[in-house]
Amino acid sequence: MHKNRIQRLNYLVEILEQGRKLTFAEMQLQIENKFNKKLQERMLRKDLSYLREIGIGKGPLNIKVEDFRYFLSNEFTFRAENLNQIERATLPFLLGLLQPYQKVAAVEALYKNIIEVHRLDTTEVNQMAIAFQSNSAMNDSSQLRKVAVILENIHLQQAVEFNYVKVIQGVNREFSDDQVSYRRMFPLQVKEYLGRYYLVGINISREPTMENIQIFPVDRFINGPNAFIADDSEEPLKFDWKHYYKSTNLSTYFTHCIGILRNHQIDVSPVYVYRWFKEWAASYVEAVPLHWTQEIVQRSQDGAIRVRLNVFDNHELKGRLLSFGEYCWE
Repeated sequence: MHKNRIQRLNYLVEILEQGRKLTFAEMQLQIENKFNKKLQERMLRKDLSYLREIGIGKGPLNIKVEDFRYFLSNEFTFRAENLNQIERATLPFLLGLLQPYQKVAAVEALYKNIIEVHRLDTTEVNQMAIAFQSNSAMNDSSQLRKVAVILENIHLQQAVEFNYVKVIQGVNREFSDDQVSYRRMFPLQVKEYLGRYYLVGINISREPTMENIQIFPVDRFINGPNAFIADDSEEPLKFDWKHYYKSTNLSTYFTHCIGILRNHQIDVSPVYVYRWFKEWAASYVEAVPLHWTQEIVQRSQDGAIRVRLNVFDNHELKGRLLSFGEYCWE
């Protein structure tokens, strides 16, 4: 086989393994740009047939077409060597859904099997363990796509860029230029709280310290997120996720938070917070604790309970308590 065709086939495999669904014309253009040479339609069709029937290196590829878009399918083999880049990067969705139910024997076995079968190393397991923690269903496809892009760039350890509208602007969807800010971030994780999804990261111009952690609600992103391309190298800007994870103490950053927001200048040390709950609120809080530190320290004869929390005493805590109305008091 001619050397040029081998190079073209390998690049075509590389394109498909990225996990994106491309039209025939998009693949053709991408290959032409790569090799700076016109590619005949019949040659690309021959290449696709060759990869389907014989393959190169890994054997035949399961290339499918849906809505005129080509992609690799793992219909028969869901193993590490068969996962494309996006599929491996978004494994946190699956692990995040399973994680809360690990006390169920079958779920625990499946959770461990995913880690072992896919040969995930320590860094990948840490990324997945904290990257997506949610008990809520994500049913907004636009948010889903944004989170998937963030997870892919966490997996690839590269910066993202996006335009962001501050939450303080309310629900208005038409913004002036001065209401929109441009951000370049090293993404560290995605978190969920009450059905809303947040990017946790460090500005590319700042040191990886706890004080420099910033949090952005994903639904306020416009024109992004996308991989940030550095001007000097014209390549995605890389970072060492493991180093940033350790340097920011990210594993314990949210340990004493109720919710997602933390003002590190004020929320330095957690405090003990005591509250009474009665009637339905008491029943709810006892069945669904507000925080993992919650303890019931007193019960009254009418069924009211007094709980203690070891948390940051901030606006999110106050908002959560206010949601119980007259059924919660000091």
